[in-house]
Amino acid sequence: MPIASNIQIMSIFKNRVAKNLLLAILCSSIGVGVHILAMGQLLFELTGSITAMATILSFQGLGAICVLPFAGPLVDHLDAKKVYLACDLSRAATMAIIILLAASRIDGMVLLITVAAIFLALIDNVHRSALFKFTGLNIPDELQGELNAKIGVMFQIGVLSGMALLGIILYRSSPIYALIFDVLGSLISAWIMARQPSVSAAPRDNAAQTGWRPGALLQQVLHGWLHLLRQAAKQSTVLVMLALCSADFILSYSLNVLVVPLVAKYYAGASWPISAMEGTMAIGMIAASFFTRRTLAQKMLPIWLFLQAGSTLLLSLATAPLWHFAAFFIIGFASLNSITWLLTALQRQASESDKGKMASLRLLSIGLGTALSMPLVSNMSRISFSFALQGCALIMMCFFMLSLWVAYRFQPIHA
Repeated sequence: MPIASNIQIMSIFKNRVAKNLLLAILCSSIGVGVHILAMGQLLFELTGSITAMATILSFQGLGAICVLPFAGPLVDHLDAKKVYLACDLSRAATMAIIILLAASRIDGMVLLITVAAIFLALIDNVHRSALFKFTGLNIPDELQGELNAKIGVMFQIGVLSGMALLGIILYRSSPIYALIFDVLGSLISAWIMARQPSVSAAPRDNAAQTGWRPGALLQQVLHGWLHLLRQAAKQSTVLVMLALCSADFILSYSLNVLVVPLVAKYYAGASWPISAMEGTMAIGMIAASFFTRRTLAQKMLPIWLFLQAGSTLLLSLATAPLWHFAAFFIIGFASLNSITWLLTALQRQASESDKGKMASLRLLSIGLGTALSMPLVSNMSRISFSFALQGCALIMMCFFMLSLWVAYRFQPIHA
């Protein structure tokens, strides 16, 4: 069995498209890792408070939700590779503008940086939709699950590497210079994708060739969404699967918040366990990527969600570090499997003309799920972080119950 697993892994890296895609994602995610913390540090230096960054995050979330109804149809109308390239180049240009604004110290620069950062969120959502479609059309079915797992791992490795790189840069320089690495990461990613072999676009119907008139495009958007939703309504399990896509992200964001009071109580206020536990979760995801040939199965989806619920409950009750780190490892391991199976199943479920819209629905589910659950988690944490963790475990148990339906009722309509 280990030999078969190694053959499967080697087949991914022998596939030129998959190999280049993983390399492009690694480069761009290093820039994302730098960007996440560098932007916060930069705005704190410019304003002296965390309010500006909090405002940006709020508007980015709102902007992302607003653009999603149009991101999917846009990606479906165009070639996924060209959209991916355009997003990489647009991200690099936007980050360069932010760097110039920060360096110029002109009046109103914080507002301008905020507008540019919101535009980044819009680009990122179109970028993800393009990746969803590109992978679904250009990667053989037997490699899609394995590749989706490796994409998640590459992203984690890149972000962690970017954060480590940022620490080195800030030791000798300012966050402005650190953001240059985000620009470089996006440019290298675009260069790698530009060298990908050309792939024929999916066939389009006559309505899709009516031009770029606003009225015609709006009609196409509405028609496309109605078509996809009618298809999804034939299988209610697809709608449940879209809802399940938010489960792992709700838990991840909740743990990002609740790990701080957990460490404050059991680790005498030391800060290193916070990053150590986050790193342990990433190690769990990386470890899971080596077993996806066996673990990516429809019947196993409830197992992964149940493990996340049980590990979260363990975190709320345990007092020993061994159990804390074990829980984070299990959550990371289980999370990669559930995320990857759902992503791969939805990619295959959508027709070639609907893959971009399916990606938008998935991202919309994640955005709405986290937007609705995070205030609830915040309110529960005011009672105690243990109570909030138990609340998260209950939420994950609800998702576990839904996953049982998917495990036994879902029937793919697109092989």
